[in-house]
Amino acid sequence: MPPMARRVVAVTLPVASVFIRTDRGILYIVFRCSSVSFCRRLAYSSVRDSDSSYRERLRFGLANVDEAVTLFRQMVQSRPSLQLSISGICKLGDSSLALNLIKKIEERCIEVNVKIYGTIIDCLCKDGKIDDALSIFNKMDDQGVAPDVVTCSALLNGLCRFGRWNDGTRLWKDMIRRKIRPDIVTFNGFIDSFIKERKFLGAKELYEKMIQRGLVPDIVTYTLLIDGFCMHNRLDEARQMFDSMVTMGCFPNVMSFGALINGYCKSGKS
Repeated sequence: MPPMARRVVAVTLPVASVFIRTDRGILYIVFRCSSVSFCRRLAYSSVRDSDSSYRERLRFGLANVDEAVTLFRQMVQSRPSLQLSISGICKLGDSSLALNLIKKIEERCIEVNVKIYGTIIDCLCKDGKIDDALSIFNKMDDQGVAPDVVTCSALLNGLCRFGRWNDGTRLWKDMIRRKIRPDIVTFNGFIDSFIKERKFLGAKELYEKMIQRGLVPDIVTYTLLIDGFCMHNRLDEARQMFDSMVTMGCFPNVMSFGALINGYCKSGKS
């Protein structure tokens, strides 16, 4: 290990060393630094436009390794930088790394907000790690972090996608109890899962609940229902949904037209 890297490891706080040990991405490059100027460029490229105080310090240069490490440490401990790092890891699809990272952060009593938890839960669900996602979700209450509709929707969609209907129903009831209003994304995810499981009655009931709650179904809602009905040769219901879409003032697009046309072609009807 180069002398500069040893110096970084020696003076960086434990939380920063967690990032260095676990992250295969941008923060790992610190181990390969050969000069303070390289760290300056690395840090500068990692900071959001809104972090003006960091940018001002970087603009005027860093005098030595200690100053570089101090600034790096502050960036890691700042919520925006932490959120940005975890978001990047999740976009790469590395759910194991994201899960390990959140555990290390919690061990060091660093405050984690609902956006960070939501990002990790969504990543875990997309990777099929539903039990881990549920564990993180349940832990949020212990940490005093209230889930929002985005976090609940991500978990609900994951539960339904992998056939965890009982857990999904409990979460839905929990959302109502917490007075978290399901939004159109929540309903669309739920409808998509119902259609894929051939729970057509449930999908139509969800559509009706959306309207009862004052939500306006969008083109995604209608296309999911039309395509789902057509895929399972329920053409009359697909046509009814298409007509409802027009009546509700939601104009069809190429996807909704294509789904209906494809359904009719497969059935041999015109």
